[in-house]
Order: sequence, then C-alpha cells, then structure tokens
Amino acid sequence: QEGLLSVILYLAWVIAVMMSVPISKGLRERFTLLLSLHLSIGFAILCVVVPNYYILLLSRALTGICVGLNDCTTGLFAAKLVSSKEILIQCSFLSGALFVFQLEEFGCRY
Repeated sequence: QEGLLSVILYLAWVIAVMMSVPISKGLRERFTLLLSLHLSIGFAILCVVVPNYYILLLSRALTGICVGLNDCTTGLFAAKLVSSKEILIQCSFLSGALFVFQLEEFGCRY
C-alpha cells in the first residue's frame, strides 16, 4: 500500500511540474506560490477529516500536485529575479537541498 501511495504522489508531482509553467504564466508566480501553499493546507485538513483509504490516495495526489507546483514555480520565480551567476548557483544549491529534504519527509529513503 505504501508503494502505491508513493507512486501516486510522484506521478502527481510530475504532472504538476509539467503544468506549472503555463499556470505561472497565466496567474503570475507569486499568486501561484500562495495558491499551492493554501491548497496544500486545505487538502491536508480535508483528508484528516474524512478517514478513508481512497481519501488517503486522493490526499497524496493533491499533495503531490501542490508540492510539484510549488517547486517548479519557485525555480521559475528565482530564475526570473536572479541578477548574477553567483545567486543562481546558490539558488540551485538550496533548491537541491530542499528537494532532498522533501524526499525524506515523504518517506523516500535512498
């Protein structure tokens, strides 16, 4: 069951990453970041209120969408505001470190 939860999470994450560029262009980066943050909070609360296995699967999918949208939009936002190569290198390093931390939080052991 945990394998299915992980697969759903990562598939939703990939879909959100692919969709984040058009969404960010349409809604702007700041609004997209705030939207994904608020949606992830709402989805977590919704899925705690209704304890069911299928709701847990839905929760993982929605969390994956929010995290993927947030990750890619953060990268787009940082790349748009970067003023030098040094800042870009620091942003990419921090983004990689944050990605590893998120993988550990979701239970992926490497």
